[in-house]
Formats: sequence, structure tokens, C-alpha cells
Amino acid sequence: GKHRDSTAVMSGSVRLCVVGLGMISTAHIQGAQKSGLFEITALVDVDTTKCDAVAKTLSPTPQIFTSLEDALKSDGNTSLFDAVELLLPHHLHAGHAQLVFDAGKRLLLEKPLDVTEEKCKKILEAADNRKDKSKVFMVGENSPYWRDVTLAKKLVDSGAIGELLTARAQYSQSLTGAAGFDPEGTWRADPEKAGGGATLDGGLHWLRPLKVWFGDVTKVTGCTAKHPGSEKFSGGETITNALLQFKNGKHAAFGVNFSKSPICEQPWFVLTGSKGEISIASASWRESGLILYDAENREGKKVEGGGGYASSFDAQLQLFGEMCLNGKVPDWHPKDAMNDVQIVLAIYKAAKTNTWVDVPEV
Repeated sequence: GKHRDSTAVMSGSVRLCVVGLGMISTAHIQGAQKSGLFEITALVDVDTTKCDAVAKTLSPTPQIFTSLEDALKSDGNTSLFDAVELLLPHHLHAGHAQLVFDAGKRLLLEKPLDVTEEKCKKILEAADNRKDKSKVFMVGENSPYWRDVTLAKKLVDSGAIGELLTARAQYSQSLTGAAGFDPEGTWRADPEKAGGGATLDGGLHWLRPLKVWFGDVTKVTGCTAKHPGSEKFSGGETITNALLQFKNGKHAAFGVNFSKSPICEQPWFVLTGSKGEISIASASWRESGLILYDAENREGKKVEGGGGYASSFDAQLQLFGEMCLNGKVPDWHPKDAMNDVQIVLAIYKAAKTNTWVDVPEV
């Protein structure tokens, strides 16, 4: 169920400890700053040069640690932070989440919840048995808070494209020249640490918008493949083409392409209705890419009120802050994050067995 934080932070801001300063941490830290609800008081990373660089951008200057254990020890003496955000490689989620639960802190855990259904269940069990169950536990799947996604939902519900019939989701990322992101030789190349390939990594983000528009997934089928030489930067598949069936009987296509080769530009999402389509383009990080195609706009019309992918991080951190400060109840439960992982694991099984595979109910 959905629980309020009955011991909400009483001050005007949440003192936050950010653990893991990889590339995506920039978007999370910026989201926290934009919300105005956080003071980042501690940074944790094994690479102290990353901590030093980030600390210079923050005021007041946060304390720096090389392990969460050390940060928690310091907190025990000084009450340094109220909440922890974990932005770590997949295989480190469970152990670090347990440390946060044992310390009685609020937790925002970046997706995926974990890499197997069994490990996901262990984290949920640990959350149920945590020191203070009233303290916020949120799994950081940011995509349902993406303004283009929520605007598309409003348009669909208003009948802008008639009956929603199907959709295509395509998560594509070219690593050629990707600023600050070269996974070659990192934990992503280790199957034991990554738990899978691109579908469990970036591709997972594209599942939740489909659930926003269609509801729960009941079964999947599909295939996966690997680019030649991809073992240097991915512990699993780099290409996925899957078909998802939803509880309402509708279907959607779901694709992933994680490549070191150049790739063509294509929409991240296309929603097809009986009277038109909605496209969410991959053109911009900050700006809206939502285009409506209908009888009056056959060449497409940009609809105001959306926002680029970065807006999803801003809204997610805003929500987490409100959960901590005033007990706001979220729309999504950590069990939904386990279901996202279950969908990916079902796609993997379908690819091996060449069959439809059932997805457990949320």
C-alpha cells in the first residue's frame, strides 16, 4: 500500500546524502536544486575527485566520503542528513539499501530495484522490516514524471487521437561521442554486476510510460541480439525487439538499441489512435518533443505544456522532497519497480524460448 511519512522532516528542506556520482547524478542533483526542497549535505563516491568537482558547485559545501558506511558513522555523531539517494551500479543496490534502512533514513533508490526477482523481493522484505516503516522509501523510476509523458496521457484521455490502439517505444542510444558516458570496461560490461544488458539498463525507463498509457503488462514475447564487440561495454544484449500485451488486451512494440555505431534519429514513442497519433521525439533534453497528428494537423502540431526528458528528474526529486517534508503519497509503489524488472526478465525468457511469457501481476 501507500504510506505517509508520519515523521516528516520538520525543517524547510531535506538534508540529502547523494551516493554515487556517475553521469546520471548531474540530472538528479540539478533536480534536487531546482525543487528548492533539498540541501545536499553529503556526497559519497569511491572517486574523491568526482566529489570535489561536484562539491564546488554546491553551497554550503557538502561533506565528502568514500563509503556510505563512513557517511552514516559521521551522521550518527552530527545528524548530517535526513535522506539518502543511491545512484549505484545494480549489484550494489541491496546492500546499500539495507544500510539506509538500518540507519532509519529515508531512501530514494535509483532503478532497477535489483537484477533478479528474488533480489527485488529481498529489498522489499527489508523495506517492510526496516527500523521505521513510516520513513519514505521510493524507487527512482523517473520516466512517469516526464512532462511529455503526462501530457500525452492527458491528450489520450481527452480523446485527442480517438481510441488508443497501440504504441511503439524505442530506447536508442549511440555511445559515439556521448558526453561523459563511455561504459567500456565499467561495471556495465560485467554480467554479474549489470544483471543484463541494455534492456535492464536504459531500456527499463521506457516501460513505465507504456504502463501509464495502457496499464499493466500481462505477457511478452520478443528477441534480443548483441552488436559485435559489445561485450566490452555491455554484460548482455544491446538490441531488443519485443511485443507487450496489456491487461486491457492492447499491444505495444518495445525496442532497444545500445550501440557504439551511429544510429538514425527516430521518435522515442509513437501512440497510435483511431483518429491520429502522438509522437515524442528524441530531439532535446530540456525542450518538449511532443507532436500531435490529427485531421486538423496532418503535418503535426507541437502541443504546449510538455517538457523534455530532464523534466522527469526534476519532478521525481520534487515528489521525493514533498514525500519527506509533508507526507505526500506517490502514485507508484516499490512493487511497481519490481514489476518493471519482471517484464524485462520475461522478455529475456521469451527471447530464449521463442514463446509468449506471462508477467506476474503487480
